[in-house]
Amino acid sequence: MRASRHTAPHFLNPLRRAALLCVAVACVCVPWRAAAQTRPNRAAAQGVQVYVSSAPNPAWTPAQAVDGLLDVNHGWIASSDSGAEPWIALEFPEPVLVETIVFYQAGLTEAGENRFARPKQLRLEMDGVEPRTVTLEDRERVPQRLAIDPVRTSVVKIDVLSTYGDARFPFLTGFQEIEIYEGALNVDGAREVANPAPASSAQKTAPDPVIEEVEDTVLKAARVIQDQPPASGGGALTAEERELLMLLREFTERLEEYMKNN
Repeated sequence: MRASRHTAPHFLNPLRRAALLCVAVACVCVPWRAAAQTRPNRAAAQGVQVYVSSAPNPAWTPAQAVDGLLDVNHGWIASSDSGAEPWIALEFPEPVLVETIVFYQAGLTEAGENRFARPKQLRLEMDGVEPRTVTLEDRERVPQRLAIDPVRTSVVKIDVLSTYGDARFPFLTGFQEIEIYEGALNVDGAREVANPAPASSAQKTAPDPVIEEVEDTVLKAARVIQDQPPASGGGALTAEERELLMLLREFTERLEEYMKNN
């Protein structure tokens, strides 16, 4: 009987592959998410191109907003004097997974007065998703962390829609630093930015290729189970086949839960 089961690869092999994939998800996918917190700042990576609406002050350049250096006299400043909304866009050499964005407003407080207006309401634009609007607190020098559902994108564009304008130069605004991470990164002392739903309920986040591959294999195994007779040759499944089926069902439920929460 054992030999006959070995001669029915069209039934058992997909089940065994699915069972192995259960282990693969536990050993690969979950640590991959956990390790994401230690991954580098994507905004400061080599090859990132920075585009801006304007940069009127040569001492506050676009590159300084993404160089990983934090200083009150360092960053990027744009002008809204012409009525246009200031914006900054980061273009990556290849698509990256974005899950955490950290903002440091430029204000440059001098003698109790802000030199620049601080960004308040922002609109974020990325590949494949609807733009979303978020609001920062008026907290210069304090990191403000935005956690979003994972989005794979080659561009992150940030429009400054409004500012905290009590400043010596209320038409100038910008950021000391912008940081972008893959993973739910915790930032010491950070304020949490409220994360409203995107403008359209039809938003779709970029698919996780690992999950897509696992899901596809499970679906193939399910089709084989439906179309093929049991390897034992009769109408009843063997104990091994029943165990593999239960494992497959459990794995499918866990996969659905994982996709719902991630």
